[in-house]
Amino acid sequence: MSFGVTFLNGMFYGLNESGVEHPACRMIRADFGVWKNLIDVDQCQRAVDTLVDILAGDIVMAHLVVRPAMKIAGTIVAGGSASRIGGVDKPLLPIRKAPIVDFLLQRLSPQVDAISVNVRATSRQLYANWEKRGVTILFDPFVGRIGPLGGVIAGLTWLSTLGDDFEWLATMPGDTPFLPETLVTKLTGSARERRDQRPVVALDGDRVQSLCAIWPKRCLPELLQCVVEGRLRSVRSALNALGCTEQRIDTHHGFFNINTLEDLAEAERLADQIGCGVELPI
Repeated sequence: MSFGVTFLNGMFYGLNESGVEHPACRMIRADFGVWKNLIDVDQCQRAVDTLVDILAGDIVMAHLVVRPAMKIAGTIVAGGSASRIGGVDKPLLPIRKAPIVDFLLQRLSPQVDAISVNVRATSRQLYANWEKRGVTILFDPFVGRIGPLGGVIAGLTWLSTLGDDFEWLATMPGDTPFLPETLVTKLTGSARERRDQRPVVALDGDRVQSLCAIWPKRCLPELLQCVVEGRLRSVRSALNALGCTEQRIDTHHGFFNINTLEDLAEAERLADQIGCGVELPI
């Protein structure tokens, strides 16, 4: 009897001509979970190869239908006071004549399925053009009282409105124009390997980049409760409370951030040096 193996919505099935599933497929799903977060063809092929090995001569045909179940949203957290640079909106500062927010959107958009920017409520009109382009604008529900953690909570609250297939939120700071273009992919890859629902945060050398992280949707109620009770006041404390894991990210300039006018000048120099710019509007 021949079986065909189909990989659909993150789960594999081995069916014969009558539509009956081979018991080995059920066994593997029980042992390894639903393979829910395998998103590339190579990973899917390895799953099928595992089945082929177990079913031996029973399988004579295999094909793939790849429809990833997990979706991830992204929030650029930029609602701070920027006191060291005169209180301006740092994402709107120009590098090579393009605002920092466009650098970030260009890097983050290809890695996520929905995109938002957390800004100060008083700055909403300044981001009207991005809102017209489909970028969701978010506001800190705690109005700055808990710093960037308010932006994370704003992002998670928005994530909860996007549908059941959106399970994770990636957060990035609004003053880091050269973030790695594979950052979210590496963080989500780490979460898949561990197969748990804990945040994953970027580790740059020995420095934790607290806002460069992915957060599971399910952590929102716990975060809200801890903030209301006064037990959490920072992104790092939230990551620790949720038992985050760290993922090393190797990069030369990826986490360079802008806090002063001198930093802005250095960012301009770096952009010229590495040939970094914004090619198209996001």
